[in-house]
Parts: sequence; C-alpha cells; structure tokens
Amino acid sequence: MSDINIKALIETIKDLPEEKQETILYLAEIFPDEEDTITNYVKNELNR
Repeated sequence: MSDINIKALIETIKDLPEEKQETILYLAEIFPDEEDTITNYVKNELNR
C-alpha cells in the first residue's frame, strides 16, 4: 500500500460517516494495489 495512495484515499473519505470510512480502509487493506480504484469509486459514487 503506497503512502501517497492511502493519504489520497483518507483525504477523499474524511467527510463520510466513520462506519463507511472503516469499511473503505478495510477494503484498501484487502486489495493493497487497488487504492486508486477505491478512491475513484468513492469520488464518483459516495461523495455525491
């Protein structure tokens, strides 16, 4: 998990409820090379 990618993900999810943040960070742990994909999903689908 790259520090830059995880920092971008944390910045993206900071305004979401804590439960959603935990779930997204858990997914980033399970899929360590997919932080960019997860970040893009959150930006497009959850931060509306």
